[in-house]
Amino acid sequence: MASKGPSPKQQQQLQTQYSNYKNALQQLAQKIGDVEQEAEEHKLVLETLGPLPKDRKCFRMINGVLVERTVQDVIPALNTNAEGLKQVLDELVKQYKVKQDDLEKWKVRHVFAQRRSPKYSYLLMPRMSCDGLIWPVMI
Repeated sequence: MASKGPSPKQQQQLQTQYSNYKNALQQLAQKIGDVEQEAEEHKLVLETLGPLPKDRKCFRMINGVLVERTVQDVIPALNTNAEGLKQVLDELVKQYKVKQDDLEKWKVRHVFAQRRSPKYSYLLMPRMSCDGLIWPVMI
């Protein structure tokens, strides 16, 4: 006797779980992009201020207020912020990799289990990923 596939309700729950994983990965990727952009801006400002005289005045936005400072005052704060952004970026990348691994484990656990069901076999198609592995994917 062939095993019964997941009910429509279970199928919908699986699709919702898959969508949740994908949305979480997309949000993390967006945050990573934002932090990378901000870190790049800090790098550009530091490169611009580097050759300038230390007593030259410059302006810095602090909580929406433009404040006059000297290059000597601003460079250490920018370096501290850039280091903090690098740490945040590293942590976000780690979170992304963990979430991606969780998704791959989820796929193996649920998609291969469904593959045994002839009723829902049309939902799974082999797809080639960029790393050359073939993963069944829900359409």
